[in-house]
Amino acid sequence: MTDLPKRSDDIYKEIESFKDYELTQCVAYEMAIRNDYAKELLFYYELHLNQYNIDINLGISNIENRTLNDDLKNDSLFLEEELEELYLEPISLQNFFYQKKNKENKENKLNITTISKEYQYPKHGAGWIDETKSESREVFISKTSEYKKDDSYHIHDISNHISLILSRPKLISDNSKNATINLNLSLPLIELTAYLKEIKLNYEKDTSIIKTPLELLGNELQNANNSKLPKKPKAKLWADLFFVYDYVKARLSEKENNNKQIIEQYEKDKQNISNNQGLSTSDKRIQKAELLIEFEENKDNTKQEDIYQDDELLKQLDIKSNSISKYYTLMKNYIDKLKYKELVTGVSINQNVK
Repeated sequence: MTDLPKRSDDIYKEIESFKDYELTQCVAYEMAIRNDYAKELLFYYELHLNQYNIDINLGISNIENRTLNDDLKNDSLFLEEELEELYLEPISLQNFFYQKKNKENKENKLNITTISKEYQYPKHGAGWIDETKSESREVFISKTSEYKKDDSYHIHDISNHISLILSRPKLISDNSKNATINLNLSLPLIELTAYLKEIKLNYEKDTSIIKTPLELLGNELQNANNSKLPKKPKAKLWADLFFVYDYVKARLSEKENNNKQIIEQYEKDKQNISNNQGLSTSDKRIQKAELLIEFEENKDNTKQEDIYQDDELLKQLDIKSNSISKYYTLMKNYIDKLKYKELVTGVSINQNVK
């Protein structure tokens, strides 16, 4: 019997707790790791890391569909390159799960790195400085590092790089339209919010103002069409959708596995009847007919539509049965057909975009 998921499981509570500022990134990650090929890659990549005493749990405890041969399973470079194709950047994953495992301050939500641009000015005579012969260096300072000033250098400029620590690793693609925006955090929150909103509104009027590497090389990219996604979905609805996908997939897998065992037993019993020399031809025919009736009665003939409409666990969701069918198909497309990539890049996957 398959261990079927329940809506009360911790994973759906976690998804339900995703914050608005991280929702799309975290949802895209949850989609990515449900892809069968991604799960297989992550499973063997974790085994590879453990072989080198890198104790990191990537969250994939078991896989059903195995497609990689032994050579590819043990080829770390192949695994890393394939994961990158799925936007699951290995170094980013390692850093995220390492920090999660060893994080002391659970309330800290910021990654802060300060880059100090410093210059050394050689002195001549009575303190005269020749700036044309100055030497420069960049000093990177994180919250965990200790900064020691060299008196021969003078700070000229400082830039602070700040990012939020999300609940899930970020999916990374060279073709995401990332931009660096300078913000003065001393300004009021309402002004900063309005400032970012104005940038986003102007960008959406003409998305071509920000170029991806492929666009800089002259490629024309087609924008993704995500109109079938729920409008402004909250984390709770996403938790419901992931549960629908996980549960229906598990039920269909359970049905397939049960029927496979029933078919194997039926074929075995039918062959035993054929091989039984003590039975007449007529008796064999009668017993095979009775066996067939038993086989049909035991076989799971549940249709996918029946799961949507009659399953008690799905009935507990605040979703209509026809919507459950629609949402399962939607999630299947984003997970199995890799459309989750579009959530990160905004570019249709029907193009040669890596």
